[in-house]
Amino acid sequence: FRSLGGKAITLTSTYDPSVDNQDAILETIIVSTSADDCYTFLSAYPREGELTIINGLTFQGRKTTCESRNALGGDGSVMFMNNIVKGFNYGLNVWGNSNDKKEGVDFQQLIENNLFTDNYQGIMMESAEALVTDNLLWRNGADETTSNNQCRQGGISIDNDDSYVLYNIILENTRYQ
Repeated sequence: FRSLGGKAITLTSTYDPSVDNQDAILETIIVSTSADDCYTFLSAYPREGELTIINGLTFQGRKTTCESRNALGGDGSVMFMNNIVKGFNYGLNVWGNSNDKKEGVDFQQLIENNLFTDNYQGIMMESAEALVTDNLLWRNGADETTSNNQCRQGGISIDNDDSYVLYNIILENTRYQ
């Protein structure tokens, strides 16, 4: 997947939170095999009233050099829920444009109930208007085995942003100093 090209889609496993069948998430895996496979995956710019939904999947990345933009990322109206994101340079990269905000909508993105682990950075948000809630950001960032840890930014980074980050667990993340 490279880009949704302006199309709003629903991509989901058979995960159903009412029966808590977490095996569906663990068994529905999208693997990034090169440095930039998933970078623009969520870039949707969906038309008015449309929404991209990504639910109940495991995204397995391939960490590369700091210069690589290996990440899940995007803008537009996205619901990113009940997923596992591991092994990317930037786990989830979310950005937005406040000029594109839809009237009557509080948030452009919902990032809820996900696990971000073993990424150089868990979540990076820039100029987004997201609700980030009930996620686990665990073991993202620098590690002792890598000599150049400059791109290892840890759990969550927020820049020029109007997002709400509520009720997340941010545990054992490290940042390059």
